[in-house]
Amino acid sequence: MNDAEKEKLLIKLNKIHEVIDKRILNLNDEIEIQIKLIQDNKNQLQTTTQDIVKNETES
Repeated sequence: MNDAEKEKLLIKLNKIHEVIDKRILNLNDEIEIQIKLIQDNKNQLQTTTQDIVKNETES
């Protein structure tokens, strides 16, 4: 493989690397969103459970 072919290959690999980095960043953002939604759901479930227990003990 000559230097020109190596350079072309390096350029292609760098582009692939950039695409992968962007996808990883997007996935990390999506994971953060999902973590927040899960935490919100957990908090809502805890609140609902507390309300149910409170209502049951009052009845």
